[in-house]
Amino acid sequence: MADLINEKLVKARKEYHCMATPWIEAAESSMGPEFSELLSNDDLDFWNSCDGKIKKGDVYIRQFLKDSGDVYTFRAIPRLHKLCIDHEFYCE
Repeated sequence: MADLINEKLVKARKEYHCMATPWIEAAESSMGPEFSELLSNDDLDFWNSCDGKIKKGDVYIRQFLKDSGDVYTFRAIPRLHKLCIDHEFYCE
């Protein structure tokens, strides 16, 4: 399990890939029709319109994490990150 070193909301200076996106895609493919029933209509519309990119100028969550001696950065669109947490899409 990774240890959170730092987390903050920052404004993107360039485009990044949202690292929450693969977790939601995996949940969508494994759950089938239940996925659409799990999310609210607003969240589902946001997900369907999202391209998985954090665009320059967007606010995103940046976390610095440490896992078994390795340090890495996690970047995600706040709304998608919250969906992953609320619906337990992230696995440990």
